[in-house]
Amino acid sequence: MLKKIKIWFSRHEKGLLRAKNIIFIILGALLVADTIFVSRIIPGNLGAYLPAMLGLPILILGVLDVPLRRFFKLKWGRALKYFIMFCYAFFLITFGISLILISSVPTEENQTDAVIVLGSGVSNGRVSPTLQYRLDAAYDYAVRYPDALVVVSGGKGEINSPSEAAVMRDYLVARGLKEDRIILEERSQSTYQNLKYSKEILDNLLGEDYTVTVATSKFHAYRARRIALDLGMDAGALPAKTVWYMELNNYLREYLSIYNYLFIGYGID
Repeated sequence: MLKKIKIWFSRHEKGLLRAKNIIFIILGALLVADTIFVSRIIPGNLGAYLPAMLGLPILILGVLDVPLRRFFKLKWGRALKYFIMFCYAFFLITFGISLILISSVPTEENQTDAVIVLGSGVSNGRVSPTLQYRLDAAYDYAVRYPDALVVVSGGKGEINSPSEAAVMRDYLVARGLKEDRIILEERSQSTYQNLKYSKEILDNLLGEDYTVTVATSKFHAYRARRIALDLGMDAGALPAKTVWYMELNNYLREYLSIYNYLFIGYGID
């Protein structure tokens, strides 16, 4: 059986190599194109550039297949080939683990004393699409549970601009939520600070015995809930949907943030 397989591969080697190169070129080009497109929407965001970092080596391997195969037969070429293989294998394994962690967040919804909405960027006084999905999820939750307080969390970017929390409040009020139910947390600049400062506010209002729901994007829910639990909160998660054309970028960026938080103690926000 193995002999037949070897014979088949030897007969079709050129065609298989050609197919592999085409796949590498298409995949690499798509990843680079993703970076070009998304970096125009969110310039400076690490998640925008990660697809190109993954895709460019694949694109080069596809385009320069013949000379690279000759180079990989040399001593240093073999070392480089095995290093590239190790890096991609390591990425696929660790990225897969991060997806398992993200999907492990409990999805059942419970009534809690407060819902904390984590900021995700505003521009010219308007919420971003990602933040809009988070706010919509929190609004629906607040309607279902009218006794829950709503904490909107996000500090200032530019000095003369309103805080992210203020823009979030205005969005919820425009949707019909009563302003007296909304509490602003306006100091935070990261996910950790979002939850730390929101906890300080809720501790003053509710004491220490209360429950919270953290409203954030699906890709962000695992780390956000983990931070809330580490801060001592009795916390659940309310995962909101994600903007489809930024799904890959968000999950890649969160992949790095999860491991940064687990092993170093902070995320990439």
